[in-house]
Amino acid sequence: MGGNLSKKARQQIDLSKKTGGTELNLSDCEISKLGGFKLIVKLKLLIKLDLSKNRLQTLPSSVSSLVSLEEFNLAFNDIASLPFEICQLSNLKILNLEGNQLTELPQPSLLGKLSGLREFNISANKIPNLPSDFAQLRNLTSLGYAANGLQRLPEQVYSLQNLKFLDLSGNAFPVPDQLSKLSKLEHLDMSQCKLSSVAGNISNLQSLTSLALSKNDLTGLPVELLKLSNLKILRCESNYITHLDDLNINGMKSLEEIYFAYNHLQRFAPGLGGCYRMRIIELNNNQIVKVSKEIGWLGKSLRKVNLSYNRIEDVPGEFTFLNRAMELDISHNPLTSPFIQWYENSIVTLLDNLVPFLKSYPMNCYAIGDAITKGVAGQPSEFTIVAKDYENRDRINGGDEFQVLYRGFNPQKPSEEVIQKAIVKDHGTGKYSVFYNFRICGKFDVEITDCGQPVKGSPWKAYIAPGLADPDRCHINRDGLANPRVGQQLSFVITVYDRFNNRHVDGGQAFECAISGPHNSNPRPLIEDLRDGSYRFSFAPGWAGRYNIDLSIKGNPLQGSPIELNVTG
Repeated sequence: MGGNLSKKARQQIDLSKKTGGTELNLSDCEISKLGGFKLIVKLKLLIKLDLSKNRLQTLPSSVSSLVSLEEFNLAFNDIASLPFEICQLSNLKILNLEGNQLTELPQPSLLGKLSGLREFNISANKIPNLPSDFAQLRNLTSLGYAANGLQRLPEQVYSLQNLKFLDLSGNAFPVPDQLSKLSKLEHLDMSQCKLSSVAGNISNLQSLTSLALSKNDLTGLPVELLKLSNLKILRCESNYITHLDDLNINGMKSLEEIYFAYNHLQRFAPGLGGCYRMRIIELNNNQIVKVSKEIGWLGKSLRKVNLSYNRIEDVPGEFTFLNRAMELDISHNPLTSPFIQWYENSIVTLLDNLVPFLKSYPMNCYAIGDAITKGVAGQPSEFTIVAKDYENRDRINGGDEFQVLYRGFNPQKPSEEVIQKAIVKDHGTGKYSVFYNFRICGKFDVEITDCGQPVKGSPWKAYIAPGLADPDRCHINRDGLANPRVGQQLSFVITVYDRFNNRHVDGGQAFECAISGPHNSNPRPLIEDLRDGSYRFSFAPGWAGRYNIDLSIKGNPLQGSPIELNVTG
């Protein structure tokens, strides 16, 4: 073998011998054949062997003699098959086979004997299937299975319960439902997998800290992504994402790095200002017109922001809070005056001159007025939002983006969620009037936000009461009037509704009830307020014959009135 080795390889073997013979680096040593493997086998204490970036086509069976080997790197060779003896390296912890010509793993398979294997990389091969005993590699924490032409992920992978790192990039299948079985998975790479969408089941991977979806065909992301509370790194560059308006990332407190370059975004997801650990934001090469002021709120943590090659005309005042030493790139944008002059002078000049352009800071803003928490269906209500900037100073102009939502459930259909949006009027003075005239009553959570972030005190608990009783909507239950007889206690129940069909849930209504019968008998009914929006009327007729029951509220007859009865003796 020695005669086949390059000068560099012989030097590396000599160096290994002199330093204890535990590590040998033969990477990129122009080795095409290993011959009898004798010189390497003599290194009985060898723990780490690197044969990557050579021209190896085979591996000798004598590899089994390296009994102490823990790390074996064979990446980027031309190996088409492996001897089964490699499975006898029982101390092996790391095996890298990336970038070879493998179509299968060693046969007959004894992979299960590699029980101590922690990291296994078979990326950039042509291995569509795995041997059955692959599932026995239960201590495996890292699996590289990228670019193997996979149409599906072999079932054996789902048995690797300790897996933390999984690279499936460069294949062609959607995120598998069964991935949720890998509860410890922290890093998932599905870049270049021809994904056109990501299913909501991605939220089942609760341990994820890094998710790569780059270079796919995505046009959006599912809201379920927000449930990945441990996510630190999100890579989605080079897709076709047009908007992320439904993806409020305010609750993703662990996020540190986001990469969305080379998409079609006109603006980024709301709630960015709540990601206080954010260090890197890359949004270059999009179609962004307006930059989120929330980026400025992250001045203490941000180290890099790239907004180059967009359509940005002005810079938010909040950028004045960014660290002057950070990397900020807003080049190749149609910046208007004076921003372009400041930027061309220096980043520091730009940031120092932005104070007059400050907008509202949600956590300093507040709302006042009883109508925040109390209203009546069908009646106009109004309250006020007072805007403050990042340094808690009164805002003296407008342009802030407040949103007011009332979220609850329909009392008539408890499973039906109701979201009612109020109208916000900008007075241009730092104060905003909020108007609403809702038709659905009930209990609501009042969310007042700016750029997806709650203002001070939000959310509130509110109750929208039913409107005035509507005679045409009130319902009369006549079950107690069936087969009326003289002396029998008769009754009926009125349930009160407003004009929007909201049922009243309390009492206090004043009904008029006039009963006329034969022989000028006019029995006076007993009216019982049931305190749940319904009223029971009862009387006992003293004569046989025809009775009329006239019902009204505030002089207006009820739908279904008068009620006609024929009482028998």
